[in-house]
Amino acid sequence: MFVLALLFLANTFLAWQRLCVKLPAGLVIGGQFCVHANIWHGNAAGLGWIAGLAAILLLLWEGAALAGARIDLGADHRSVTAILAGALFIGGVLKWVLVLGNYAGPGAWIGLILAICLTGYVALQPRIG
Repeated sequence: MFVLALLFLANTFLAWQRLCVKLPAGLVIGGQFCVHANIWHGNAAGLGWIAGLAAILLLLWEGAALAGARIDLGADHRSVTAILAGALFIGGVLKWVLVLGNYAGPGAWIGLILAICLTGYVALQPRIG
């Protein structure tokens, strides 16, 4: 869980949106000009912020559990993990859906796969106690 959340957080800084324009050959500068936007910017940036912050909170939550800290939020560990993973999934997938028609970059596709894997991992974990 921790590794998947860490990978998703790292992915938030990749290009989720990418627009490239080929410049005409007669200009002083030739080639291609590209503009990028990560999950924190571009279309539906608010959804990206939800997914990114959920990933950070999930890392803190799971990191504290790995370190042996007991944090009492009035709910069991699995429920808090599921809520944070759900927020990451909803924010990430909705961001992907809204970016898909607006020049989706490689980060959007990687983020979609990581969000699905992370949520699937949480859903398939056996219930303890």
